[in-house]
Amino acid sequence: MLDSTRQKLIILGFICCSYILMLSLFVHYERIDLSKLKSITNNLNNFAIIDISLSENGKCENSEKIILGYHKTKEENCNCDGKFHLGFCTYEELRKGCITLKPNKINNIYNWNGNEFCIKTNNISYIELLDHSINKNEKCKEGYKDCGYIDTLNHKLCLKEKCPINKIEISNSIKPPNDGLNYKTLNLKNNKYLHFTNEDDNNYIISSIKF
Repeated sequence: MLDSTRQKLIILGFICCSYILMLSLFVHYERIDLSKLKSITNNLNNFAIIDISLSENGKCENSEKIILGYHKTKEENCNCDGKFHLGFCTYEELRKGCITLKPNKINNIYNWNGNEFCIKTNNISYIELLDHSINKNEKCKEGYKDCGYIDTLNHKLCLKEKCPINKIEISNSIKPPNDGLNYKTLNLKNNKYLHFTNEDDNNYIISSIKF
């Protein structure tokens, strides 16, 4: 296991330097997009997702509603199921659940084609997951499961408990991918299906969902 303080400091130093470089590029080439900055600063504290469900009437029971993206505009926009048009929402649109987005403000987007998602996490951040990780060429200790990659540095997660979700696919078919893995399937409102599994140890651990 990666229990060396020096090794963890090197990894965190590499990540922080990368984020500083990305931020400097934003400042140099364009105005700072606060939604991008917010995404960058939250990455280290993201928790791995262990379950996904659809919200009922905009509410999530024993889980949290996930932010699918951010939207910023100079004028009022109407958001109807993730589709936008300029101006205030009409009375009929408001009755259907559409929302008027305020100008010059970062608005959280929860809806994608009529679907809002709830997630459960393992409440372990990326930094904490490093204590349970190994290098790509190593094997998990006996009694631990290989749960997949936790970063692009090829660290793999080893856990005794249930692995987080490590593969998500959206398709037009109710049948999940035919790859021998066990999937859970959500029936979406736009005639599509979301399939997810925690058995793909050659994929990356899912800590956020964006559309």
